[in-house]
Formats: sequence, C-alpha cells, structure tokens
Amino acid sequence: MKHLFVPACILIFIIIAAAMMGRSQALDPQMVEQAISIVKKDCEKWCLDSNLLIESRDLDYNGDLSVIITTKTDQEHVASYAVNPDTWTYTSFIWRYEYEVIQNGAKERAARYKGLQFTLMKEHDQLFGSSKVASISLEGKEIAKYRGQLITMFGPASHESEDYEQGFMYRIEAEDTAGNQWSLSAYQGQSGFAIGGYQEQKDVDAIAYALVEELKKREPADFEAEMIDEDTGAVVVYGCKNGECYTGIG
Repeated sequence: MKHLFVPACILIFIIIAAAMMGRSQALDPQMVEQAISIVKKDCEKWCLDSNLLIESRDLDYNGDLSVIITTKTDQEHVASYAVNPDTWTYTSFIWRYEYEVIQNGAKERAARYKGLQFTLMKEHDQLFGSSKVASISLEGKEIAKYRGQLITMFGPASHESEDYEQGFMYRIEAEDTAGNQWSLSAYQGQSGFAIGGYQEQKDVDAIAYALVEELKKREPADFEAEMIDEDTGAVVVYGCKNGECYTGIG
C-alpha cells in the first residue's frame, strides 16, 4: 500500500482552514444576534444610519465574535468590533474620523467653545512633547485637499519635506472667546493627514475636530507637491487645481 505524503506546511494549512470552517459553522444565530445588539447599543449615535450594514460572519483568532460595520454602497470598512461570547465584553476600532468624533464625544464637546480662532504660530515656536490627537485620512486625494485648504487658511506650511511620510506640518494656536488656548499641529505623517497636540490640554481632540471643520469650509488653493515614498522609492505627486484635487505616481 502506498502512503500519501503531505508536506507539513500544507497539512498545517488544511488543519487551520478546517478549524476556521468549523468555527464558522458553529456560530449560534442567537449568539450573533446578541453580539450585534451589543455593538448597536455602543455605537447607536452613528451606526444605525440606513446606509450602514452591521454583521458578524466569523470568530477571530481569539475566539471572539468579529462584528464589522460597512457602507452598503461600496462596502467600505467603517468599524470593527471583537465581542467575547463568554463575557460579552468587547474592543472596537473606528476607521472613519467622522464617526470616531461622534463616538468619543469630540464633536459634541467642540460646540462648548465659542468663537474659536486659529492662527499660525510664529516660526520659532515649537511643539515639543506633542503627539497625535486624531488620524483624519490616509487617502492621497484627501491629503492633497486638506493641504490645499491649509494653504488657503494659513498660507505656506511651517515645515515641508520631500519625504512623503513627512510631507508638511503647520503649527497652529487655537483660542476661544473665554481665553482658553490650545497648541495644535496639522501634518502629513505615516498615518496620513493628522492633527497633533498636547493630550493634557482639556478637550484637545474637540478643538482638533473644530479645526478640521474650519478647513472644510475653505476652497483648496492651487498647488502641486512632489515627494518620494521612502518605502518604495516611488515619486508621489499630488495637488489641487480649480478646486479639484488629485494624486498619482510621477
């Protein structure tokens, strides 16, 4: 009798695949319904939108129920939850900034501060010890649009670089009518376009949201920038012209 030899790597793959299929088949509909109900309660301020779909199809590698939220139109991944079916505790990650600020209350808290004014810091002012407050967008056209809006609002950047992951930075000071002040940065980094600041400053995430909303009111200035993606060596070109923004490989 001949013995069939199966390479170890293939055998391991078969075992893992079989285990994953078994777990998928073992999903209890009531358990899935309970997990989705927990997620809906947590994100009810934004995720009950008729344009969003909430579903659970599988267990993750930790044995937690994976619940994902996507847009119905283009199936864009908006948020993900991992729900423990034994304790019904969960962890979550929200991918879209517009939903994150609703979930964490930054949008609501921003309304408390009246007459916010944003000004470019003096050239010698620094932001030592600051850190990322909000990740806004990873998409090239969106980064170009925000950069164009920053140019419209403040003029040239405080710092520019030919490195795509350090493309530009604006050092900005915010102040409301009550005299409260915050130090912010608007920059392009490894996480795309982001807002930085000092975490110890009260409601800095809300002020970051207010800055983003102010930028959205501006028409992006005409500009073009050429940078190098140090990871791939590719030349990245982006910019805006007559209100339309673009990106591409040079």
